[in-house]
Amino acid sequence: MSIIKKFRFSILTMIVIPMILIFSVIFFYSYAELENKMIENSKISMKQAQRSIQTIVEETEYLSLSMLIDDNIQSLCK
Repeated sequence: MSIIKKFRFSILTMIVIPMILIFSVIFFYSYAELENKMIENSKISMKQAQRSIQTIVEETEYLSLSMLIDDNIQSLCK
């Protein structure tokens, strides 16, 4: 091998390959973190939707009870 080829090979093994390994590790770590954040955001959204639905159900129950108790509505039903 010529000296230039040896130099290129040493540059490749000492710089490029470690950089590829480091970037691969960073990529997979970032991907895992992003996935965890997405799952957490989905959980938060589901909890907010649950609270909204619960509020609607509670309001509907309240209105239903209010109508049953209201004398005007009772007289109309008779």
